[in-house]
This record gives sequence, C-alpha cells and structure tokens, in this order.
Amino acid sequence: MSALCPLALVPGPLTVSRFLSLRAALVTLLASALASCGGGGSTASTPGGIDDVLADSGGSTGASDTALPETALPDSGNPDTPLPDANVPDTPLPDANVPDANVPDVPDPCAAANGGCDAKATCASTAGAAKCTCKAGFEGDGKTCAPIVTLTALNHHDWGAGKLSVPEDTSGWTSVAAIATVDGKPVTYPASAPVSGVFSIPGVPVGPYRLVITRAPPASQPGASPSLTVYDTSERALDLSTAHSYRPDVTAITQPTWLTVKGKLTAPWKTYAELPDGTVVNALEDLLFFMGRGSDAAGSVQTQPDGEHQSGAPKNGDAALAGWKLNALQYLGSAHGAMRSLVESGKGDALTVLHGRVTEVQTAAPLASDPWGTFSYTTAVEWLTTSSLAMTDGGSFTVEGDFQAGNPQSFVLKYAGASFASSLAEAPAPLHSGELRFDVFFECGAPVPAKGAYATLVELVVPAKKAYVDLKCNPGSCDVAACLAGCSAEKKLYFPGDREQSFSFVNPFDFGQLLASATVAFRGDVTALLPADTGIQRVRGHLSMTGPAATLSGTALAPTIGLPRNLRVNGKPVPLATMTTGVGTGLTVAFDPPALGTPFAYRVQLRELDDLKDAQGKVISAERVVLTVNTIATELVLPAGSLLLGRHYALTVEARAGEGYDPKLPNAYLPHSASAQNTTGVFAPCACAPAATGALEDGKEKCTCLSGYTGDGKVCHPNVCLKDNGGCHAQANCTSQDGLATCTCKSGWAGDGKVCAVDPCLPNNGGCTGEGVICVADGGTTKCACKSGWGGNPSIGCYETCLTANDGECMPVTNAGCDGGLGFVCDRTASGTFKCYPPPNDALPAAACSQSSGPYCVAGYSCSNAPGVCVKFCCADAECAANATCVPLKAGQGTIGLCTPK
Repeated sequence: MSALCPLALVPGPLTVSRFLSLRAALVTLLASALASCGGGGSTASTPGGIDDVLADSGGSTGASDTALPETALPDSGNPDTPLPDANVPDTPLPDANVPDANVPDVPDPCAAANGGCDAKATCASTAGAAKCTCKAGFEGDGKTCAPIVTLTALNHHDWGAGKLSVPEDTSGWTSVAAIATVDGKPVTYPASAPVSGVFSIPGVPVGPYRLVITRAPPASQPGASPSLTVYDTSERALDLSTAHSYRPDVTAITQPTWLTVKGKLTAPWKTYAELPDGTVVNALEDLLFFMGRGSDAAGSVQTQPDGEHQSGAPKNGDAALAGWKLNALQYLGSAHGAMRSLVESGKGDALTVLHGRVTEVQTAAPLASDPWGTFSYTTAVEWLTTSSLAMTDGGSFTVEGDFQAGNPQSFVLKYAGASFASSLAEAPAPLHSGELRFDVFFECGAPVPAKGAYATLVELVVPAKKAYVDLKCNPGSCDVAACLAGCSAEKKLYFPGDREQSFSFVNPFDFGQLLASATVAFRGDVTALLPADTGIQRVRGHLSMTGPAATLSGTALAPTIGLPRNLRVNGKPVPLATMTTGVGTGLTVAFDPPALGTPFAYRVQLRELDDLKDAQGKVISAERVVLTVNTIATELVLPAGSLLLGRHYALTVEARAGEGYDPKLPNAYLPHSASAQNTTGVFAPCACAPAATGALEDGKEKCTCLSGYTGDGKVCHPNVCLKDNGGCHAQANCTSQDGLATCTCKSGWAGDGKVCAVDPCLPNNGGCTGEGVICVADGGTTKCACKSGWGGNPSIGCYETCLTANDGECMPVTNAGCDGGLGFVCDRTASGTFKCYPPPNDALPAAACSQSSGPYCVAGYSCSNAPGVCVKFCCADAECAANATCVPLKAGQGTIGLCTPK
C-alpha cells in the first residue's frame, strides 16, 4: 500500500475504542486525503481501503483498547465536507481476533481503600464505579455501616394441602431488647416494632450479647410473674421461627362439642374384666387415639361410666363401636397447647381414629427390685380415617366406618437400662418417683419434625419401683442369724434395667415420618417444703433421646448425653430434702458439663412453685416457668428481677445434643436429638418462712407471716385461734403461739379459758382489801391473794418482792433503771445504796473487783467489800448454789440478798 497523506489527529495515542467513536469522521477525512494525494478512485472497499489501513497499522478489527500508531496524514486542504458513507458501514468492528495484550486495563475502583466503602462493607465495580454494600449484621449506605441485629419470628406451616409462613403473634411480648457489655457495663438496645415478623435491633456491637424477650402473664393467671426468654448468642441474624404441621387458621373449640364414633372393629374391645362380686381380674383396657391432619387435633380416651363427657362406651368383648359419644372439648385436645382444635374437612382436614390394644407381660418370678416384673404396653391394631368431618364449635357430629387393620410394622426395642441407670447417678436424692417411657409415633413433619398433631402407635410406660436396698436383710425377710449387721429398712428407687422387646403395630399413614423416643423421667416431692396450703408439688428431670424409628429399631438405646452436674445457686448447692432460704434476689447459676457427651447448648429454666389461686381459693396455676435461658455457658447471671421476695423456686438445667444444630436457628426441631435435664431443690430469695412474705425496707429484709399464721416471719405457725376460737370458751380470748392456743377468760369472767363463768370477784374485788391484794375466783367461790410480783400473806399484808421494789433505786437483779444499751449495770455502793456503773462490766463471778476503780462485775453480780469478789444477787435460796444461802442486804421482808456460803 502506498504511503498516505498526513492527517491531523487528536494528540495522544489513538485507541480502537476512541477510533470507533470517531469512525464516521475518520472515513470522511481519509477519503478526502486519498483523493488529494492522487490516489483517485472512490471510497469503495477495495485493496488499499479502510480495512487495509487498519491492517497496515497493526490495529484491530475489534473494540479492544490497543493503541494505534500515531501516523500523521497530510492535510489535503480540502474542505471538511463529509463524504457519504455509502460503501463503508458505520458498524462497530468485532474484536474477536485481536488480543488486548498491549492495551492498559481500566483501574479497579475498589482496589484502593476498599473504594471508599466502610470497613464493614463490600465493594463491587459497576460501570467503572464503586458500589458499596454493608455486610450481614450491618446497615447503611455502604459508605457508612452501623451494627444491627435482626430477629425473625415466623411460623412456617406445612399441612400437606398447602404451605404458608405467617408472623408469630407477638402482641403479648412487652419488650424485646439486646443487652451487650460495653466498657465493662451492660448497655440495653431496644428492638424496633416488627415488620412482617422481623425485628431490627440497631447499635448492638459485634460479639456476644443477650437477647431478652419479656412476655406478659396470661389473663387467666392474675398475680403471675411475667415470663422471660433469653438467648445468649453472638449471631447477627437470629431466626426464632418454628415449623408447624397444621393450618395457621385452625378454629378453637370453646364449648361442648360432641363427637360420636361408630364402626365395626376387627379386634373386639377389651376392658376391665370383673367377677360378679366386682373383683377386678384383669385391669387392662383398650383406648382410642385421635389425630387430625391439618387441624392439630390430638387426644386419647378410655371408657368411663356414662356421664357428662361420654356415653355409649363399648363393653368388654364388643365387636363394634355402636355410638361412643365424646365431648371433643375434653378429649380432642391439641398436641402443642391448651387449645382444642376443630377438624374441618372444607379446609382439607382429615381425622384418624386409632384403636389401641393393651398387652400385659408378666415375669414368672420377678425380683422385688425389678420394674420389668409386670408391665403393659399399648399398640395400634386398627384405624378409621375420615375426610368428610366438618365440625363447628358447639355442634354434634358422627365419625362412622369400618376399622382397618392393614400395613403391619414392627419395632425391636433394645433398651440399655444399665446405661441410663448409670447416668442417673447425678440426679438429686431422695427421688420420689420415676419411669421409663418408650413411644413409636407418627409425626406429620418430614424429614424434619414439626410442631403439630401426632399419633401414638406404640406406648410403653414402666414405673420405677421402690424396694429395700438390702433385698435379703430387710424387715420383711430378715434372718437374724444370716444378717449379722441387722435388718435394714432403707429403700431406694430402682429404674428399669436392660430389656429387649418386640412390638407389632399398624401404621395407617402414607405421609410424614415414624419416630421413636425413649425417656427416663425422675421426680422429687417437695410439697412439705412449701407453704401449707400448696398442693402436691414435685421437681423433675429426665434423660431422653428421639430419632427415626427405622434407625433405632434393633439398635441399643442408651443415653448419648448425660445430666448436667453439681448445680449451684450463688455458689452453693440446693439439696432436694431441705428448703434453701436467703439466696437474695440476684442469682448466679453454675453447673458442671455432663460426664457423657458434648451438648451444643443448655436450657436453664427458673420455675415458680407457689400456687396461684382465684378469689374463691381455687388453684388456677400450680407451677410456672418464669425464665428460660438458652446458652452455651456453664455459669450465668440471671436477669435482675427474676426472683420475687416471698415466692419459692426451683431450677432445671437441660443439656441438649443432636445432629444438624444451627445456632442461627435455636428453635428448630432436629430429627435425631437427645437431652438430659437435672434439677435443684427448692430455694427462696429471702430467709422468710414458707408461709410468709418478704420485703426490703431500708435495705433490710422484713418477713411477715401470711394471713392465718403467727410468728416473726422467719418462723410461722398456723393461727389455731381462727378455727373454733382455738378450743377456748366463747367468753375467752384465744392467743396462738407456736401453733398452740392459750385461753384467757375475758374481763368479768373467770375460769381457765376453756371454761369461763361470770367472775364472782366483781364487784368490790370479792371483799379483798389491802395494797397488792387481789380476789381470785376458785370454782364458784373466791379467795384473796397477793398479786403477781408481790409477796406476803394477804390476810396480814402484801409487799413488793426484790424483783419489783428497791426504795426507788436501780434494780440489781433485773438491771432495771440503768441504760443497758450503753452497757451500764446496777450494783451496790460501799455505803449500801445502789447505782448504775459504767462499762466495761466484765469481771466474772468470783473474780476480783473494786467499786471505786474497777473492774466492775457483770450484770446480776455485786462486788462485795470483803474480800472484793463478784457475788451473785438473789431473792431466794433457790437461786444460789447448794452450799450457799441468800443473805438479805437490808432488814425486812422481801429485800435483796447475796449468795453467801453456808
């Protein structure tokens, strides 16, 4: 190609991107230049045209930024009239074949200083500019990001016929706040109002904090404490949502609603078998289980005599349910709360009624300590399902059809009882009762369990047994010759040991999943430690495990997590057998981790044990959980105000373990889980008696006995005078002291208080005269006597004794007349009068003393002039030692004396 005429270009390297933007002008100028240089021809695309120029220049046919050579083309002098682009289309050239090797990159706007974004933000390049986005746990425009915690509270409902997530009802939440430690002090960060179930808590610094949710007590429990739920966490996004396997719009049953069950049975009904005289031969009784899909209805019922809640119950051997009428308000309950739920077929609900058969197992010669000696279990043997039940509150409805007995399944229980018993060694003592409970149950949620109705297909309950510790040398079978250490009456609670048992059952469900669970529960009776009017109250613990039935069948069931150990309140243990008082209103809980397994979290619960009663005295709540703390710590301080003076509490600590736990989802159910809960005994914040209330006055605790009790508040006894005047006469005053009545006849009446008659000493003192002389009624007659504190003969004259008179001076026997608070005591002077001597008065009996210079004698003793030792004051010989007499210091009757050796 011949050389081109010079063409003036814009100074600087000409890149293809710049070239493309000026292409139309370049084509016009280039055509003009070629013509003026003698090239002639047209602007058609021929060899030597624009494409050859690009090729010879080393340029690109694409849109890369490779610089073109700065070859100057001569100015033709022609006018700058654009030439038509008839043959050179103004289309950007493709860049497919030319690399960008020699073209410098555009600078990354995020490379330096994170693009100007906040350190808690990410930077992204968009159209050559930096875009800032705050990271999770922070909010802002990206240039500035502030910390924030988000709290999600949704209910995820999946009931088979639909799925829906709705915000949790938080109308009862009185406050939601995060508490974090800043510069060593707790700082509270309140949450904003929820939006679609999501709370925002701005300002919470990164790191550990305590989320506190406070709920008002239910209206049905006046006087109850608010309840707190606490999460100790570091998560910036905490999801408290819960999965449910029922509709969110279930309808509650609020009034008697009748359900009649009719249907032919494949297995005849079994109930109590009785002899004509009423003796029970076989106390086995079948039952019905109810499970509502979509409605959260669940419950069970056994036969009872016809009455208010059921009639037409089946009899022993019946081959059909001929019309068993049940009150759904009582029997068709809820699997997750107190609400009863209607079954409404119009909303896709279905009701399954299962017939449960009870089977008894007996060991030929069971040991006294073997709980497996006689036990029974229940299995589902047939079912009836209906999807055409349209219940309404207060109506009457019928479930009718033939029961089916298909789809048999089995479970092999291999219960490692010895392992459970070993873990129970950390339980408190003495235990009152306990049992093993094993279940195979159908659960609607799958593959992860959900809160909602479930159906029991296998149910085994084996109570623990109390038996003598020494099974041979006990009061019932003690061989004196063989039991050289004597007979032992000590008993202990024996829990079921190792056992293998097979169960066959039917499963009518083609959805959801089958789970199995084994729980060993234990209880301690603490009723006697609580106020006298409290009902039966027990503290509880357990070892529990749950998992897929198919996985656990035939597998040794043993605990995978042990009990939390050494539970302490304010650094001290709280035993089960005694009341622990005076712990204060601030509470620090500590415990040791389980010896078995590693928990992913602990759940600490504070339980209030006092009965709540209505105005008529009816118990409306026997126990309440007032605080739940979810934590990974083994020592924690409970929120201030958790304890109320005058109330009684127990603590439970549950270790939680399982597969798939996510700390961001602390409320999520796990398909394979285990837990172990231990308990303390009873404790109270104040040192008041159980029948007392406590209060702080000027920083000091004040205890006041409850109405109906007497005492100082530290000790309170029932006021026995409240019933029948304590057994006193109607004209007597009753005084209750230490639970005993003291009766005193009222003024104008005489007697022992148990019997009172009109006082014959009235009027005119019964004719008795003289100072200190009184009339005393003796049956129907009267007599004269010296009044209390006086001596003498009423017929001659009464006088004040040495305890009541000392010529106006201080009293050395009683120390009356001296300021005891300042340490003064009364003693005789050298002249024979009496005066108060200042402290210290510490000379002991028989010790040397001096009335002029001290030391002075202790109260009740006198420093005699000779030989100057402390000698006891007395009123009578009986107050002196056997070898001494009371010698009066003054002449006359009733005067004060000193104990003087005979």
